[in-house]
Amino acid sequence: MSTYMTLRHRDTAVAADSLLASLPPINNKVRAIVLSDLTVNAAQAKDYDRATALVSDAIKLTTQTETSVDRYV
Repeated sequence: MSTYMTLRHRDTAVAADSLLASLPPINNKVRAIVLSDLTVNAAQAKDYDRATALVSDAIKLTTQTETSVDRYV
């Protein structure tokens, strides 16, 4: 997702939503990272309501499952 965002690809949100839908529920770290990337994308697009909802989901996921969002852990 980071590459899509860096390139400002118009289908970033669609690709991320597709990725989230394909992830098994146990894959919390990847899900949290994708949600974080989508949050940045929404904020850059000035869609602050979506950004707020996405960051809320990412925070809930990481705190409820004790998942690290560090990409290198």
